[in-house]
Amino acid sequence: MSAAAPPTLLRYLCIARPDSKNTDANKKHEILASVVGDERDGQAKQFKIYANKLMEKNWKTVDKLVNNRMKLANNEQGYDVQVHVEFIENSTILFIAMTDNEFGKHHMVSAFLDEFKASFYRRVDKSEVNAAKSALEKRCKETLVALQSKYSKSVLQEVNKKVTDLKGVMQENIDISLKNVENMHELENKASEIYDSAQKFESKASEMRCAQQCQYYKTYFIIFLIVAAIITIIVVIATKK
Repeated sequence: MSAAAPPTLLRYLCIARPDSKNTDANKKHEILASVVGDERDGQAKQFKIYANKLMEKNWKTVDKLVNNRMKLANNEQGYDVQVHVEFIENSTILFIAMTDNEFGKHHMVSAFLDEFKASFYRRVDKSEVNAAKSALEKRCKETLVALQSKYSKSVLQEVNKKVTDLKGVMQENIDISLKNVENMHELENKASEIYDSAQKFESKASEMRCAQQCQYYKTYFIIFLIVAAIITIIVVIATKK
């Protein structure tokens, strides 16, 4: 059975680069934009601090990992740190994601990081990476929000949700079909009752027609007898004369 996904798989995202206000000898990083997966997360405030400490401590190591990735496991805190490093226009761009320990069970980390970088470059031209933070912040934020929306939930959960929704629709259709069948049975019963009533009416109508015909013949027979009797009397009287 697959592990259940936590409420938010992406706990923190940020895009960072070397601070252009500092010299190479005193190289520091600045965060261009960041998003927290859930503001109610008790560790939300720690993520940005951790990201800054990570960059300040390990930026030389990071420079050696240009165009590569690194993962820092933090099992005690319940999250991993995924970093993709890109060197462009004499700047180092860091794509940092703090993911739940379960993230890799629900999404491909390599595909996620590739999309992280590609999504950034769709909004920011490579010639702009050294622009002021204020010129890039909005577009970086859009990149992070889009990724957060797509990867914060489990693909399996989404599929299960769609299956559950589909089951609900199918059950509703079945209920409607069964109700229609019940209605059809009712219509059949009503049709049967109408047919029986029609049969009875036809039978009574036939009986009444026969009775009327008998009455008609009896009337003519009586008239015939009366006329015959009158003629007989007239003949008898005429014969005596």
